[in-house]
Amino acid sequence: MTKYTESDAAKDTGVSKDDVEETWHSIRDHDHAGRGGGDDDLYHTSWRDRADDELQGGFSSGDFCYVATATLGTHAFSELGLLKSWRYAELESSRFGLRLSNYYRRTAPRVAKHLSNRPVLRASFRTIFVKPAIWFLKNVPERSLGRFVQNLAMWTIFLAGLAYGTLVGKLFSAEDLR
Repeated sequence: MTKYTESDAAKDTGVSKDDVEETWHSIRDHDHAGRGGGDDDLYHTSWRDRADDELQGGFSSGDFCYVATATLGTHAFSELGLLKSWRYAELESSRFGLRLSNYYRRTAPRVAKHLSNRPVLRASFRTIFVKPAIWFLKNVPERSLGRFVQNLAMWTIFLAGLAYGTLVGKLFSAEDLR
């Protein structure tokens, strides 16, 4: 796998290499301080995606909520932002969650592609996973027990959606080979 460099990010985001480097270092240093240091191979995707996202002032090409975007459309900025915020703040705060998030980033583009021309499948993802996740983020208070309930629900939805998406990706990839 080729390493994603500051030059690559500058080309992708349309900003200068110096700005990319400054933002990357700022976010990486913040992440390392908050996590007590860490494994660059494990965390590099997370902080680089956040830096690229910050540089673009929105959604970077490497950091979409692919399945949510495929089911809701690109116009659902606030909902997509909620999902991304939870992923950064909660899911990626543990090694296990970060590994799941990195797995999602590798597999979700293929799933989103399959959703694009299968309206029933797209509606199933939206109804079973995406809408309930957004509901929990919008309606369950983040105070004490509410935060626990919200995270329990979100982890459950994310894991179930990841399993379903993996199955869909494998089924339709096999179908495309026929």
